[in-house]
Amino acid sequence: MKVVEIGLVLLYTSFQISAVYQDCPDVIITSEYNKTGNFSSPQYPRNYPGNLKCLIKFVGGPNERVQINFTDFRLDGFPNELIGVSTGCTNDYIDIYTEIEHPDHDILELPLQGRYCGNDITRLPHLLMSSKQTLIITFDSDDDGKTARGFLGTYEFISDEPYNMGIPASFGCGWTVNGEEKSEGYIMAPYYPAVYPDGLNCYYQLQGVPGQRIRLEFLDFDLYSGGDHCPYDELRIHDGSTSADPLIGIYCNRIEGLVLYSTGHEMYLQFRTRQGRPSIEPVWGDKVITMSGFKARYTFSDEFVNLGFIVDGEHVQGSECDVRIKSQGESSGVIVSPGFPNSSPSNTTCHYFIDGLIDQDNLEKVVLTFEEAFLPGYLNRCKEGSAYVATYLYGQKATTSRPDHFLCDLELPKMLTSHDPRLTLKYTTNSVQPGAMVGFKAKYQFTMDYAIEGTPANPIASSDCHFIYRSSSDKSGKLNSPRYPSAYPNDITCTYELVAQPYEFIMISFDKFDLEPSPVGDDKCSRDSISSISKIPQQGNTTLDIQMGKYCGTAYPGPIVSEWLTERMILTFSSNSAVTERGFKAKYEFISTLQRFQYCGGNITEGGSGEITPPNYPLKYNTKTVCDWYIYRRNPRAQIKIKFEHFDIEGTMEEGCQGAVLRIYTAEEYKVDYEACGQEAPKQHIISQNGFIRIKYISPSKTYGKTGFKVTWTEVIQEVDSCPWHVCADALLCIPDTAVCNSKEDCFDGSDEFTCATKLSNMSILYIIMGVVILLLVIVLAIICVCVRCSVKKSASRRNSSRKSSSKPSDIQLPMIESDIVYNDRLSKTPMLPKSVSINSSTFSPYDPMLQDGIYKGQQLAPVPDNVFEQSTLSSKYSYNPSLHTSLHRPQSDKYFSSPTHQKYDMDSCLTSL
Repeated sequence: MKVVEIGLVLLYTSFQISAVYQDCPDVIITSEYNKTGNFSSPQYPRNYPGNLKCLIKFVGGPNERVQINFTDFRLDGFPNELIGVSTGCTNDYIDIYTEIEHPDHDILELPLQGRYCGNDITRLPHLLMSSKQTLIITFDSDDDGKTARGFLGTYEFISDEPYNMGIPASFGCGWTVNGEEKSEGYIMAPYYPAVYPDGLNCYYQLQGVPGQRIRLEFLDFDLYSGGDHCPYDELRIHDGSTSADPLIGIYCNRIEGLVLYSTGHEMYLQFRTRQGRPSIEPVWGDKVITMSGFKARYTFSDEFVNLGFIVDGEHVQGSECDVRIKSQGESSGVIVSPGFPNSSPSNTTCHYFIDGLIDQDNLEKVVLTFEEAFLPGYLNRCKEGSAYVATYLYGQKATTSRPDHFLCDLELPKMLTSHDPRLTLKYTTNSVQPGAMVGFKAKYQFTMDYAIEGTPANPIASSDCHFIYRSSSDKSGKLNSPRYPSAYPNDITCTYELVAQPYEFIMISFDKFDLEPSPVGDDKCSRDSISSISKIPQQGNTTLDIQMGKYCGTAYPGPIVSEWLTERMILTFSSNSAVTERGFKAKYEFISTLQRFQYCGGNITEGGSGEITPPNYPLKYNTKTVCDWYIYRRNPRAQIKIKFEHFDIEGTMEEGCQGAVLRIYTAEEYKVDYEACGQEAPKQHIISQNGFIRIKYISPSKTYGKTGFKVTWTEVIQEVDSCPWHVCADALLCIPDTAVCNSKEDCFDGSDEFTCATKLSNMSILYIIMGVVILLLVIVLAIICVCVRCSVKKSASRRNSSRKSSSKPSDIQLPMIESDIVYNDRLSKTPMLPKSVSINSSTFSPYDPMLQDGIYKGQQLAPVPDNVFEQSTLSSKYSYNPSLHTSLHRPQSDKYFSSPTHQKYDMDSCLTSL
């Protein structure tokens, strides 16, 4: 092959032609001789010279295009964007032109595909393609004396036939595809699979014949994203013949497995690209977005699912047979399978999206009832049968989530209820045998969903916001306002009915509380509120309804405990038509009297005054405690006054008594007048309105504990003119005489304790005198006792001395024992000889002076027969028996038998007797 001098290295399929010229003349590469080859910078792989301006022009045949790909790229300098400039290069660079209508087009008038530099090949397009038969590369190097290795790439001339996708637009970029002429084919981005340029605006109009539908399956989809709404490059698909028809969707990013269907026989696509996107290629999953565009297979056919089966709702645009049904407000209707009442076609998948209302005033769920179903399973496996239904009851996506149930004839429930405003069915058919019937018919009903944890009292009446909580089912649980934590609806009333078993209390404690507050000065919660009633059974199948409180605003109610013998508690939540808030969340507990709850309190009818504290006071109070005190008057004219001496209960009156609470009833047994917590009592003095006062204290299982409270109470008479007791100095109260000088200020002014200081001093003196007298008596008695004991011991010593003179002393050896000396209280306080001694000789005198003091600590004794001693001042059990007399050896030291020690034990005995 003839070598042509061209100034660049050209590598052909069968030969390598290399010629280097410093003036770098233009190089033209045509497809006449080779369809593929390599190209490079001057002197590659050695560094290229400086101060060059080179041009490479690729020219294909009339029905050809050019593709190029760089395999090595190293130029001096780097992109300006790395130093804060959006475009351009600092030193050497190449420019690439791909949109050239004619090979002789002036390069200065051509749009630039891109300018590239640096040594990072990953920043270059992975593949570039010309729009027509020509592509141009220019290379510029400066004269700063720095060069680099240059670049190396491959080129290929390819046929233009795949890009003739239909009738081309008379102006601009676009094609019209006629389904009558070609029922199947491909459409793609103008430069696919190469990188598409900026500024494209191309359309694809697919037109079939009436009765047909179009299926569009994307084999590759790779567009720059830039965000959720595709702000840079996008493909818009419309369900019709123009861009004004309903939009199926806007697509970008990297998408796999996208399949779309038209509703009718037409579909319109619009592909647009923009400038200004970041040059760094974004990543999708584990793949880099290469901006190659898209390629899709289209099919025109009248065998796709006929959408005539859709009775209620509308076809989901872009799907083969998906249906969306929207509630009209607790409405109902019917859904059927494709072709029903005939059999559904094989290998079909349809989704049914049944959407209830969800807004400020509505929250619905879906109840679905199958009326007819022909969904044969196979060997107890629904998915392997001819058809099955997958259900999604929690609003999850059917395309990515696991279904809640697979249903077929083998396990088809009569009714399905969603746990979300949306219920989704996925109906799938496999191979349907000819003549076999496959399909279903079902009725849907939208019902109000209050999103309340509990059992509906009347499941049929869906609009009733009435829920039941039975102790026989659960001993504890949660309850909440409608739609919590979302705002509750306007103009709604909800009932929470808690049914207890015998001898159980019902406790309600609030975890969250946020209701519309009442107007300033309105303490009756006239707007949004929650109230509670205890129902106590009476004779004749009647009940006593006890109003236990009404709450609103943002301050937490204290824990609510039902009254004794309550059969059920009713909570009622109501809202008006104005402002709504988040509502409440609470915990309920059924508490048996046998459970580990601490109960205290009771009826107080005696004493005239006293004090009340919770268990464990003044330490931190316990959890799970319910105390209920009733204080009654004795005098029919009297009332009960209480005074807070100490008050420390968690919470504040502004934020509420979420942890523990103290309630005070001053007029009626069940009407709360004060509900208190925090560190300040509601009032220092509170007087009942009649003859009793009730104090109820509650701490639930969730509390961190404070020191509690101390309340003093007094029976008082406010009519002091005829006071039978003590009149306070301020003449406001009459208190019992027993309440005077009791170290408690029962009068408002504390005057009942003013005159008590002198009395206290006299009493103190009296107590001191009595103590001194008693002490003197004890000392005198002790002295007398000592003298008596000493006299007795001296007499005994003289008797022993006289007896020893007539008998030779025996040698007695007494081992150490570990216990104190033992006395026989029945005798004359003489030491009792222990049961064990060591006998070593035939001579023994029971009255030997060495033994007079008995046996001492540290000596170990051997057993002695009971008849060794028969006569002694000791107990009869140890009397001396001469026939058993043996000699006992005297110890080498007499320190255990000294007289002072003997006297010491006598003194102890005397003091012990005192």
